[in-house]
Amino acid sequence: MASGEGGDPSEPIPEKMNKAPKPLKGLGNKNAEVEHFKTQFSVHRIRELVPTFVDAQKQWINEAGFGLLLAMTEFSVPVKLVRWMMKYGDPLLCEFRLRIKVIVFNRELVRKILGLENGDVPVKLSGDWDDVKNLREEYKEGERAKIKKCIEVLKHSKDKDSFMRAFTLLAMGSVYCPETGNYVSLKYLHSLVN
Repeated sequence: MASGEGGDPSEPIPEKMNKAPKPLKGLGNKNAEVEHFKTQFSVHRIRELVPTFVDAQKQWINEAGFGLLLAMTEFSVPVKLVRWMMKYGDPLLCEFRLRIKVIVFNRELVRKILGLENGDVPVKLSGDWDDVKNLREEYKEGERAKIKKCIEVLKHSKDKDSFMRAFTLLAMGSVYCPETGNYVSLKYLHSLVN
C-alpha cells in the first residue's frame, strides 16, 4: 500500500503516482500575454440581469430552486489551472484524480455545488413539437434560439410562467448545461410547457 492509503507512512509512494506532470506545450506566458480558452459557461449574462429583476421575479427564481444564481459573483480561472485540472480529470468516471487523492463528482456533490434540489419529476427532453411550436417561435431568431433572443424574451416577460420559462432556458444555456454555440436548447421546452 502507498503512503497515505493506510499503509506504512515511511513507505514511498509508487513511482507512477509520485511523478510530476509533464509540462504542456504552449502554456508559457511570454511577454505577459493572456491566454484564453472558449467556453459557453457564463455567469455574467445572469449577473447583468439581476439588478433589473423586481422582488416578485427574484422570489419566483428562489421558489424554483435557482436562488444561488442571484448571488453569483464574477470570477475567472487561469487557463493554466484549467488545463492542469483537465489533465487529471476523467469525464467517463466523473472524477478528478491526483496521485492517491480522488474527488468523485457524484450527483450529491454537483447538487451541493450548484445549489439545486433533487426533484421527483424527470426532465422531459422530447415530445411532440406541435405542443411547443408557439413557444419555440418566441425564442428563435433564424434557425436557432440565440441567448440574446432568450434574454430579450426574459426582459419583456410580464407573467410568472413566461418569465420562469425564459430564465430557466437562460440558466440551462449559460450556467448549468451550456451548448457548444451561443444559443439555448429548446428541447427543455417540453418540461416547461406547464
